Amino acid sequence: MQFTESNKGSTIMRASQGIEFKPLIKTLVERNAVGMIVAPAKARKSMLALNLVFSLLTKKPFLGLPVSDEPEKIVYVNLELTKPALGLRLRTMNTFYNATPKQLDNVMFLSSEEFCKGESLVDTKTQKVNQEPFNALAEAAKNWGATVIIFDPLYYVVGEENDNVLMTAVIREFGKLRNDLSAAIFLVHHTGKSAVDWSDPFLAGRGASAIGGAFEFVLGIEPKGDNEARLHHGSRNYATVKPFTIRFNPASLTWHSAHEESTDVQLDKIMGKDDALLLDDFHSRAKEMGLPKSRAESFLRCSKSYEKTKGYRGSKVKVQRRMTH
Repeated sequence: MQFTESNKGSTIMRASQGIEFKPLIKTLVERNAVGMIVAPAKARKSMLALNLVFSLLTKKPFLGLPVSDEPEKIVYVNLELTKPALGLRLRTMNTFYNATPKQLDNVMFLSSEEFCKGESLVDTKTQKVNQEPFNALAEAAKNWGATVIIFDPLYYVVGEENDNVLMTAVIREFGKLRNDLSAAIFLVHHTGKSAVDWSDPFLAGRGASAIGGAFEFVLGIEPKGDNEARLHHGSRNYATVKPFTIRFNPASLTWHSAHEESTDVQLDKIMGKDDALLLDDFHSRAKEMGLPKSRAESFLRCSKSYEKTKGYRGSKVKVQRRMTH
């Protein structure tokens, strides 16, 4: 081993000038990071992961929070659902998101057979990781320009979750993917069977202690009823967001923050008795109510009752009530 100029603190500081954590989801998740979505069984954590995919593609808020406005290319490694079952979920969710075919072309779904031939990626006897599937995925994802990769669920990849040596080796592969692609890596994971202490969401995941220590962010779902939960957040790089209430809509298979559900109430106040307003008039009214333009626009993106027209052939853009059939 030799120490070189590149090891010096002054060199590292100079090299980091101008670098900042870029959010993928404002205040929750940054780019170029590895983290997990964790929840008990049947808590609809895969639904949350798929909702994230749609938000990143359509730029609609995720749980009421803005997502990056940069174009995304997403690889979703779906290790449990059949493609017909997955397709049904996607069709149902898209009744809310209205993603276009062009937007949907920016997500690739891989089955367990396509990713790892349906086999575990670790050998519990030799405690070695089969790197071939990871290397093949890294090459294909890099050539395609992937910016986000989601593995659902983690246990299918690992096989033995309670072995710290194995878990450390597997999670190291996810770190390599992050570094090779400069991508955000999400792992969908189960909590343990015993009661979860949500005071530290990093420790909520089932299995070896290496799991929590290796991640840079975590989104945890704590069920509070049939269609209600608390979202817990942890981050190594951002300030932790206080837990907040989220609600599940079974009709569209979508999660929403409790705040989002009040957006149409806010829009009703802006619109008053009008079913349609010119966009400039809409923002003027919102400003009078103390709502900045960005906030009013976020309400529109979340709204189930109102939409913004595109203004064809010289006509001005309007905000109008959605037509119901």
